[in-house]
Amino acid sequence: MLLMRVGCLVFGLLFVASRTEFAATERSAVQRAAFLRANPCPVTGQPRGKCPGWVVDHIVPLCAGGADHPQNMQWQTVTDSRAKDRDERRQCAALRKPDPAASLNDAAYTSGDRF
Repeated sequence: MLLMRVGCLVFGLLFVASRTEFAATERSAVQRAAFLRANPCPVTGQPRGKCPGWVVDHIVPLCAGGADHPQNMQWQTVTDSRAKDRDERRQCAALRKPDPAASLNDAAYTSGDRF
């Protein structure tokens, strides 16, 4: 019985940890709606619906630690957005890559050898 409870607890903690990591890049519909209310579409002037040729962009990308908050959002043309997204994908991929030097340092500290 105790083993089952511990197993459930571990599973729950792992699930929460994985959701927390995902949540860092998850977009909030509530925050987007707040941005749209304060900044209607540049084409239609409406705070809802389609905005032809424009998208809502995060100024500092979520994957780079930017906030999913209206203060970090702006209107951007689709053309400009495609170019910016391409650059951001490269930058964020580089942020996710592990640093080989850091893993070597960690291995030296955990191997038991003292220098």
